[in-house]
Amino acid sequence: MSYQLVRAEIKTLLEGVTGIGQVHDYRRFDVEPDQINAVFQSTAGIINAWTIDRATTQAAPLTNTEITRTHRFVIRGYYELSDSTGSLKTFQALIESIEIAFRDQPLLSNTVENSGPLQVGPPPVQVLQLGVQDVHYCELILDATERVLRST
Repeated sequence: MSYQLVRAEIKTLLEGVTGIGQVHDYRRFDVEPDQINAVFQSTAGIINAWTIDRATTQAAPLTNTEITRTHRFVIRGYYELSDSTGSLKTFQALIESIEIAFRDQPLLSNTVENSGPLQVGPPPVQVLQLGVQDVHYCELILDATERVLRST
């Protein structure tokens, strides 16, 4: 398989989680303040978005004809902070739903030899500012190992 197929499957799994909001298959940088809502706002009208990024890939020989590649993906979540509605509890529940989705798909629909388990952080779940809006933020870490043929 390939990094692109694995990333696409991660996006598909995320999009299948109830309440997920927007999912971008790359880390969003330099979003203009007037575009933050378009990029990060869900159909419910709140900031609720996730991005997928590859942090590292480690390769190791397996046989004379194959290698393994282990990709470390960072899935970043942003969820609008509202203390009066207990948004942190909602965000934490969403993180748990994501973990369950990935726990139940360790082969990522046969795009990898194995993946997971999904890790929360580091850094810890925290609050940061996205434009002018305070949001809950987390980084979910997923290692996914694929087997590939060596070039001849």
